[in-house]
This record gives sequence, structure tokens and C-alpha cells, in this order.
Amino acid sequence: MNYDSSSPGGRFLPGILLALLAALVFTAAVCEQLFGEDTRPPDCRIVQPTDSSAVSGLVTVRAEASDSSGVRSVEVFLNDSLLATLIAPPYTTKWDAREEPAQSWHTLYCRATDVYDNVGVSDTVRVQVWHGGERDVFHGAFRLEPNRYWLAGFTAEPGDTLAGDFRVLAERALSRFIWLDADNARRFRGGETYVPVIEHANRPGLTLRESVPAADSFYLVFLNTGGTRVDVWARFTLE
Repeated sequence: MNYDSSSPGGRFLPGILLALLAALVFTAAVCEQLFGEDTRPPDCRIVQPTDSSAVSGLVTVRAEASDSSGVRSVEVFLNDSLLATLIAPPYTTKWDAREEPAQSWHTLYCRATDVYDNVGVSDTVRVQVWHGGERDVFHGAFRLEPNRYWLAGFTAEPGDTLAGDFRVLAERALSRFIWLDADNARRFRGGETYVPVIEHANRPGLTLRESVPAADSFYLVFLNTGGTRVDVWARFTLE
């Protein structure tokens, strides 16, 4: 049958066909948005230990990962070698730092893969190993440049007591000494408001003996906001 575009119905048919075609294109675009394959990589990061902290003994390494389509796995790397592959939260593993050289630096990062095989890689965290027993939180000396801080991380159990002291050399003072739990340590590092377990300002030294408030990971923060560098000696243990 021949189509006569001059007929009354024929004059409208091309417009109808164009409208149907546009509707199909729009529907395909919407379906692609709703049901198309995810191409965005997951977000991930190392949350414990924190960057530039001192660690010892059996170290807990914890990562966080998120993705709109779901996280399939999280790989944790120590010094660019695979430490653990984790398939369900909490993404936590252990690293035995007792065999590492004293005062040696090490790197940690994680790699998350979602259900569409998109891969996200975290920033790298650097930590320093300080030897002692597993009950030794920190023992040693370090230098703080202006507007810098040092963190010593540890894990405590109910009934533990944190005991120890620090001294600033050359008759100088430490701007702030702060004891934080893991959540508030993240807030501190992010520049957010934090709630300390204990905080002291402008102290040349301090002797401390306090019961830990709960089973948790904690951090001792030595902060120098002054205009000159300071040298600090510290020793803290869990009893």
C-alpha cells in the first residue's frame, strides 16, 4: 500500500512517529540511569591506626568502605604487600609489629572493590613501630616542629590503668597533651570539635595515672602550636 502524505491523516503521521521516537530515546536514557551498570569506584580509608602514630605489639588495623551498589571486598596492604582480604564489615585485621625493627616506618592502605568490579584506593597511612611489651603504650623521644602533632595509639580493656609521664626538654612547654578515644581522634584530625578523655595545655611535663573509661582504642596526642620546635620524652604503659 502506498502512503499518501497529502491525505488528512498522512499530514500528522510524521509528527506522531517523531514523538514516539523521542519517547523511546527518553525511556532508554531513564532506564540507563535507573538500571545501568555502576561505574563509580567505592570510597575507602584506613581509620586505625591513624597517620603518623606510634604503634607496638599486636596492632589492630581497621578500614572503612562504602559504595552505593555494595562493597564486595576490602584488601588491606602493609608496605605494598597484601595483609588481609576482608569481605564483610567490620573490616578489621591484625598486624604483628613485634618482629619489625625498632623505630621503623611502615605504610598501610586499603583497596575496595564493589559488585561491579570498580576499585577504589585509600590514602596511605604511615606509622612508626616502637618496641616494648604489649602493655607498653609508648616509650621514647621525638621532635615536634611548629604546628605539628604526634599520636601514640593503644587498645585498652576494662580495668586497665594508663600510667606514665612526659617531659619537654630545654625548659620549653608542650602546647597541648590530649587523650582521645578513636572516634574523637578522627574528629581531631578532621579539625572538628572533639571531647577528650583528658586534656592539658602549656605543660612542661606531666605525670599521669588514670583508669581507662571503657574498652576501646585510644590515642595520646602531643600537639605543638608554638613558633619553635620542641623535643619531648615520654613513657606510658597500661597496668
